[in-house]
This record gives sequence, C-alpha cells and structure tokens, in this order.
Amino acid sequence: MKAEITICMDNAAFQDCGNPGEELSRILMRLGKMLQSGPRLTSGDSFPIMDINGNKVGYLTISD
Repeated sequence: MKAEITICMDNAAFQDCGNPGEELSRILMRLGKMLQSGPRLTSGDSFPIMDINGNKVGYLTISD
C-alpha cells in the first residue's frame, strides 16, 4: 500500500499565522493522531484534510 498526502498551502490559514510551517505542523500532528486512533486503513480510503479555519486543503489517499 501507499499513502499520499496532498496539502495546498496557499490560503489564509497558512498566511495569517506568519509562519506557514506552523499551520502545516498542526495539520500533520492532527493527522497523525487521527491515524493512531482511527480506522484500519485499506486501499481506496481517502480522508479530507482541513485547516484551522475549517477549509478543506487536501487529502490523505491510500492506494496499492
């Protein structure tokens, strides 16, 4: 299996904090926590990734 994470960083959540890495770090830590306690991953799964403002900024996709 392969996990692919796509995150678009050109919106206000990344610009307003002054350091885009801060919002990216928050998103990745939240994603990590979800994966630890979440469902068992299977090929074809796709999860939306949301920024701090509640906007969809990407996806985590599982494939073969």
